[in-house]
Amino acid sequence: MQLLSLLKSSISYLMSSDDLHPIELTAHTLLSGSLDNLNDNFEILNQSQLILLTRLKFIEERLLSFKNVALDQSGIDDKEVVKNFNKIKELQKRLTGVGKVLEKVEERVERIEKLVEDEDDSS
Repeated sequence: MQLLSLLKSSISYLMSSDDLHPIELTAHTLLSGSLDNLNDNFEILNQSQLILLTRLKFIEERLLSFKNVALDQSGIDDKEVVKNFNKIKELQKRLTGVGKVLEKVEERVERIEKLVEDEDDSS
């Protein structure tokens, strides 16, 4: 009820000053708060994007400077780094496989030790 009286008073005030159509005034009154809120949200979003872009630019610059220092000045080629990285990945896979085989061998040794103990106990 209070909203309706506020709306009526706003419309009567605006009608007397600008000679606008009542439907236009009603739409403006109803939507102005939402539009202001939406505008504020877009401004906040824009500011957040600017902050993120600034941070990304800073990270990119640091990575490029690291690349220049670590790779370019040391004379190491990018292809060589990738090649060595692939070798490391392959060795890691092999090591994982060897670890699994070692677990199986340990289980078998434990079974054999248990069988030997049981045989010694029975004799």
